[in-house]
Amino acid sequence: MLCLSSHKSVIILSACCLFGCFWSCSKEVEVFKATESTVKEVVDEQLKDKEWHDELEAPDDFKLELTEIDAPLPAGCLAVLPARGVYPEYKDFGSLDVSGLEGRLLKMLDSFFEKSAIASPGNRYLDSDCLDPSYPFLPYVMQPYFDKLPSIRSVIYGKPAFLDNCIEIPARLNGDKNHTDLLIYVLKDKEVWYIEQVVFGEQVNE
Repeated sequence: MLCLSSHKSVIILSACCLFGCFWSCSKEVEVFKATESTVKEVVDEQLKDKEWHDELEAPDDFKLELTEIDAPLPAGCLAVLPARGVYPEYKDFGSLDVSGLEGRLLKMLDSFFEKSAIASPGNRYLDSDCLDPSYPFLPYVMQPYFDKLPSIRSVIYGKPAFLDNCIEIPARLNGDKNHTDLLIYVLKDKEVWYIEQVVFGEQVNE
């Protein structure tokens, strides 16, 4: 009888433990039932009473000048800036670094090509003031080559090569769908720059 009573006590105690565990677990489940508002609901609640205004637009003629920006570059950026200027480079043409050429020389070349290439085909001519006076026949020799050029819109100059008696300057005449490459040889006589020779290279139709 004592053993049976003890056995019943064990069963009752075990049942109580299981019921306690079940009750405890059921209460823990209740904890995970969110009763707080979600983040979205909180934000919506905070914004619902806000008064919104139309987006401000800058005037059409507004332009921010670099001089108006008072924000120095970090020291780390300044440390990697090149000491010399940075120039673009065309894969099939080369560098456009003309920093070694005088401004007067570039101005003379611009004037020459404006009249001989960029002008409309019927109005092109070679300005003899830009050509070496030692060779008075140069305009007559080169004029047919310039007359055969298609419509030209602009000219660019490449990095020069400084030879013994002159400077070799690559140039490209750009049209709408074509370009023509040249080599220009210039020299300086009594502070005046002259074109000594122009060599026509490849003309590419794009």
